Amino acid sequence: MENNITIRQAVVTDVVDIIRHKRIVLQENASFMGRTAKEYQPTVEEELARIRRHQTETGLMLVAVNREEVVGMLTFSRPQRPHYSHNGMFGMSIQERFTNQRLGYKLLNELLMFAKNDEAIKKISLEVYAHNERAISLYKRLGFIVEGRKPYHRKESDGSYVEDVLMSKILT
Repeated sequence: MENNITIRQAVVTDVVDIIRHKRIVLQENASFMGRTAKEYQPTVEEELARIRRHQTETGLMLVAVNREEVVGMLTFSRPQRPHYSHNGMFGMSIQERFTNQRLGYKLLNELLMFAKNDEAIKKISLEVYAHNERAISLYKRLGFIVEGRKPYHRKESDGSYVEDVLMSKILT
């Protein structure tokens, strides 16, 4: 697929497109997400508040935009408590039609550059479901290591359970 994707920080005018993007991803990849599309019912005001929180010094929200449409995003948050503010957690989503085009790599690379330019950030962490092999492979290629696992973390509608994998990268 030929596209011209730009990665940039999210701004408040992206709010409607971000909501649309999240709904698409929740429908396409429900088994990889922590909530269902039915559970995701934000108001514009709630999502605006989320964007604004990530625009502070303790966070980052990136969007991947193709022809003025948000098709991927990454959010990174750091605790404000001094003993924990050196590390942060990120989450990422990409619409299926834009996967396998190095978009996840590009979003993560932007996060890593952001973190390296902030001397206070020493560790980046994430949680990913064990069956999301595509994402785990990307994280490992970028130097993230498995720190632990949470067995029986998510219960599926069929009664089966999904394991959560904890990964991180220490910045040196």
